[in-house]
Amino acid sequence: MQILTRTPFRPARVQADPVSSRRRTPVTGFSMDKWAVLRALTTARSQFGLSDRSLAVLSALLSCLPDRPLTAGAGLIVFPSNRTLSARVHGMPESTLRRHLATLCRSGLIARHDSPNGKRYARRGTDGAISTAFGFDLTPLLARTPEILDACHAIEAANREITALRERCVLLLRDLTRQLEAHPPVPHLHDQAEDALRLARRALRRKLSAEALNALFQSLTDLSDLLTPAPETQPATPETSATGSRNERHKEHQENYHFEEEEPQKTEPVSPDIDLSDLLRKAPDIHDYAQLPIRRWNDLFETAAFVSPMIGIHPRLWAEGCGALGRCGAAVVVTCMLQTVQKIENPGGYFRSLVQMARKGRFSPEAMVQALQAPGQGKAA
Repeated sequence: MQILTRTPFRPARVQADPVSSRRRTPVTGFSMDKWAVLRALTTARSQFGLSDRSLAVLSALLSCLPDRPLTAGAGLIVFPSNRTLSARVHGMPESTLRRHLATLCRSGLIARHDSPNGKRYARRGTDGAISTAFGFDLTPLLARTPEILDACHAIEAANREITALRERCVLLLRDLTRQLEAHPPVPHLHDQAEDALRLARRALRRKLSAEALNALFQSLTDLSDLLTPAPETQPATPETSATGSRNERHKEHQENYHFEEEEPQKTEPVSPDIDLSDLLRKAPDIHDYAQLPIRRWNDLFETAAFVSPMIGIHPRLWAEGCGALGRCGAAVVVTCMLQTVQKIENPGGYFRSLVQMARKGRFSPEAMVQALQAPGQGKAA
């Protein structure tokens, strides 16, 4: 197939070096599947300044080639009309089509070979083979195939690295969330750690680079080191004789037992300055979870201890609340929270904040009960 021209029919900017297009010629005999080249170019399109619509126009040009492989030296000039190309890209307007064709020419992936009148057509010889063609030459696309494949492989490797980093961050974030739930309460540590984890979850919703993911993983690792308690020096265990009684070893086990994880004792708790009947009248939902009628504070406490994990209060946090608010105070708080739980976004965090305020002397369960008076009075009216 003979090439007669290298300049466009209409006025357009021409390359300063007219021989540059000749330098981008593939090695003779080099062949590549045209759809494999298009897939690689789709992955690396940002490297060549192409949009998805420009790739759709290039796909329409490739579909005009009768053969699947792109082979150097073979006729790679296609000459479809704008109407044909527009139909193959599902009705793209001709003005948009011309703009994307110009983009493909500027990117060096196709070349124009216009006829004297600007039309696209081919002239055949006596044997029926195409001798001269005017249209779009796809030889530059084949010549840049090695460059396209290298860019595609680099982007795929970077995407695999980002995927692996994101997986590491998500797994570490999950472990830290559970580690924070099981960590003994330390002043100011829970709030700091919860804020860091909340920011990490928000960051992972976005598309982050490898550098940003590495920085996020490092910050989560530092937080993990902060939450991991330092190993304490264990006292030397006194040796026991093999003939010693089992009660001796059992006694030693009981001395090392963590009593903070024990369930609260079943003794009658100290009643706060709250009328139990008035509380149950304002917050009656607690009755639905009671195994027996609630007539005493101990009944209310057992029911609140049963309800607390259902509304998102961790058992360790419940034990912490019983220590800060008192058993009855914690039961009152859970009873009031259950009555308005639909309005509380994070019941566990809300309960923790009330416990911290109670430690500072800025909260009392009586105030929470008084806040329930307005809805009760409104209903009565």
